[in-house]
Amino acid sequence: METLSGIKATRLALADTSDGVDDANFDEKTANATVLRLFKEVEWIELVLKNIAKFEAGETVPLDSSEVCVAGRDAKVEAFAKTLENEINISIRDADAAFSALHFREALMAGFFTLQAARDRYRKVCMSLTVPMDAALVKRFIEVQALLLCPICPHTCEHIWQLLGNSESIMTARWPEAGPVSEQQLAAGHYLEEVESELRKRISKAQSRKNMPSPQRVVLFVASEYPGWQAKILTYLKEKYNSSASTHAEQFPDMKLISQTFKNDPDMAQHKKLLMPFVAMKRDEAQNKGVTALDLTVSFDEMTVLKENSEYLSVIFGMPVDVRPVDEADDKDRVDQERQRYSSQGEFGDVNYNSNGKEGDNMKEKL
Repeated sequence: METLSGIKATRLALADTSDGVDDANFDEKTANATVLRLFKEVEWIELVLKNIAKFEAGETVPLDSSEVCVAGRDAKVEAFAKTLENEINISIRDADAAFSALHFREALMAGFFTLQAARDRYRKVCMSLTVPMDAALVKRFIEVQALLLCPICPHTCEHIWQLLGNSESIMTARWPEAGPVSEQQLAAGHYLEEVESELRKRISKAQSRKNMPSPQRVVLFVASEYPGWQAKILTYLKEKYNSSASTHAEQFPDMKLISQTFKNDPDMAQHKKLLMPFVAMKRDEAQNKGVTALDLTVSFDEMTVLKENSEYLSVIFGMPVDVRPVDEADDKDRVDQERQRYSSQGEFGDVNYNSNGKEGDNMKEKL
C-alpha cells in the first residue's frame, strides 16, 4: 500500500482504522483521499504564511474574499474567531487524551479532521463577508495542527514546521498547551451553526415549491423560554436521566412509561400529538450533547448571537434576515404552534414570498 499511496497517506489511513473491537481494515479510499487532502493543506499553508509574513512586516496584503487573506482581527467575525480559539484548545486537550490512551483514530479525529472543520467554518465566514482572517489565529492553527498530527504524519509536519520559520526539528518541539475553553462561546458557536443549517434546509424547501415566487426575506423569531408543557417534560427527563447507563436507551425511562406518565396530565391535553415526538427529539439531542440538552435555559443570549450575525446570514442566503422577539410575531397563534414543534427556545421563522420584499401577512412558508 505504501507504494500506491505513499508513507504519509498510509500512516494516516492506518491511524483511521479502528480503536475498538471493530475490524481494523485499511481503507484505500481514505489513503487516496489523504494524498490530495494533505497536498492541498500544505499548498494553502504555504500561501497563507506568505501573506502572514507580509502582514507582520508591515506590508500591504490585498483585502479580498480569497481563502488566504489575512490581517488583524476584524470585529465582524470576532465571535467566529473566538469559537475557533476554543476549538483549537479542545483539540489539544482531546488529542492529548487520545494519544495517552493509544487511541490513534480518536487522536486523528481531534487533531486533524475536527480541527480542520473548525478552521474551514471560520475561513468560510471570512470569505463570505469579504473580511480578512486573523493572522495570529491562523498561525496558531497551523502550528497546533502540525504538532498534533506529527505523531502520525511526521514528514509532512516537519515540512510545515520549517515553513513556520522554526530552525529546529519539530521532533524537539514541546506539545502545545491548551488554553481555557469557554463553554458559553462554544455553545453559541454551535448554536449559530445549527441555525444556519436549519435555515438552509427550510429556505431550500421554500424555493422548491411550484407556482410560488422566490422567497424575499427571512424573519427569525426568538423565544426566551419553553412553553409550559415542554418545560414540564424537560424537567422530568432531566430528573430521570441516568448518566452512568451503559447505553443511550438506558439513560431514560422507556418511551411507553413516559407516555403513561403524561397520559392524563391536563397540561398535555392539547399537545398529545406533539408529546412523544418532542420526547424523542430531546433524547436524541441528549445523546450528542449530554444532559445540557435538557436545560430550560442556555448559557448565552440567543437574541444577541443572532442579531450580531444577521449580516453573515443575510450574505450567505442572499436575502435580508431579520431577528425579532417572538412577542412581535403577527400571527401569534401560528408562532405558538411553531414553538411547540421545535426544540430550541428560540429560532424559527418565516420566508416571505411577497415580490416587493415588504413584510406581509400572506403566502408565508413556515420555517
